[in-house]
Amino acid sequence: WFGAKCQCIRYGLNRCPLQIASLALILIIPFYLGSGGIVGDVPDDAYIQLSLQSCLATVFVMGIFSWSYYHRHILENALEKSTRTDPLTGAANRRFFDKFIKLEVLNSVSFKRSCSLIMLDIDHFKRINDTYGHPTGDRVIRQLSDLCVHSSRKNDLVARLGGEEFAIVMPETKSSEAEKLAERIRRSVEETTILSDDGQPVKWTVSLGVTELVSESVSREIQVSAFVEKFIQSADSALYQAKNSGRNQLIVRNLVLG
Repeated sequence: WFGAKCQCIRYGLNRCPLQIASLALILIIPFYLGSGGIVGDVPDDAYIQLSLQSCLATVFVMGIFSWSYYHRHILENALEKSTRTDPLTGAANRRFFDKFIKLEVLNSVSFKRSCSLIMLDIDHFKRINDTYGHPTGDRVIRQLSDLCVHSSRKNDLVARLGGEEFAIVMPETKSSEAEKLAERIRRSVEETTILSDDGQPVKWTVSLGVTELVSESVSREIQVSAFVEKFIQSADSALYQAKNSGRNQLIVRNLVLG
C-alpha cells in the first residue's frame, strides 16, 4: 500500500506541472501584489485562511490527477504484460520468446559468448488429458511452468511455446550448466504428483533437449534469423531424440557456428 501511494505521488509530480505551478502562484502572487502596491494590506488572518483554502483545493486536484495517472500506469503495464506472457502459466509467450532469443543469438555471435537453450515437453500429455481431463492437464502445465521458473536464474527466460512444450533460454551459459538445470527440472517433475479433479494422483515426466550455441569465427554480416532457426532446430532435435530413446531423459547437443 505504501509503495503504491509513493508511486502515485511520484506520477502526480511528474505529470501535473500545471497544478504545481498553480500552488506556487497562490503562495507568491499575494506577496507580489502587496509589495508592488497594487493592492492594499490584507489582514493576516484573511490571507492565511485564503491561502490555506486555495492550497488545499490545489492539493486535492493534484491528488485526483495523481491517482488517475497511477491507475493509467497500472493499466498500461498490464496491457504490456499481456502481450508478452502466456495467459495460462504466466511464463513468456512464443512472441516474446522469438524476440528474446533473436537478441541473445545476436549477442552470442557478436561478442563470442555462449548461449544455451533447453527445449522440454511433457511425456504422453495427450494420455493425461484423455484419462484425467483437460483441467488436470492445465494444472500439469502450470506446475511445469512453476518448476522451470523457480529452478532457473533471474536472467534466464522461461517460455511456453504452445501446448505442453516449453523453452528456457540461458544467456552466457555453457551446455554443462544448462544440462545441470535440465536434470534438476527432470528430477523435480519426476518427484511431483498432481491430483486430478476426482483426487487421483497423477505422475508425469518430461523429456528435454539441450543445445549450446558456440560462436567461433563468424562474419559480421550475420544472418541472425538463420542462426536462430538452427539453434532452435538443434534443441528440438535433441528433445525428440530423448523422446525416441524412452522419454524422461535429456539429450545434449552443441551447435558450432564458424
